[in-house]
Amino acid sequence: MSYPRKRIIVQKPGGYDLILDANGASTLRRSYHHLKPGGRLLIYGFASMFSYSGRKNLPKLIWYYLRTPRFNPFDLIYLFERIELFHQIMADLLKCDSEGLIPPMPVTTFLFEDVVSAHRAIESGKSVGKLVLVI
Repeated sequence: MSYPRKRIIVQKPGGYDLILDANGASTLRRSYHHLKPGGRLLIYGFASMFSYSGRKNLPKLIWYYLRTPRFNPFDLIYLFERIELFHQIMADLLKCDSEGLIPPMPVTTFLFEDVVSAHRAIESGKSVGKLVLVI
């Protein structure tokens, strides 16, 4: 039985200092608009652009590429003077990690001779964590 996917957005008054976005084109614009002035948007993936079937879908890639918002770097605010904010964020993350609150990412190893399987795993869109080639 499948359930409809719900998107839950919690709006913080004034916006967020930092948003981590792994989806890319499908959520990038909303993520950007939820930032407070001077906030940072960290994009670490474009999962919504790729198929889970492992097959390339060129029209879908083109569609999401065209929908990806473009930002003028001159419109952005740089926070070089707020480095203490990022030091605090990093300290909080490291503390959570040292207390075991952040689960480690799974690691899947492949022998170098099996590099084809490793590449297929990456292309499938179903891999989670790190893929490591052992030489």
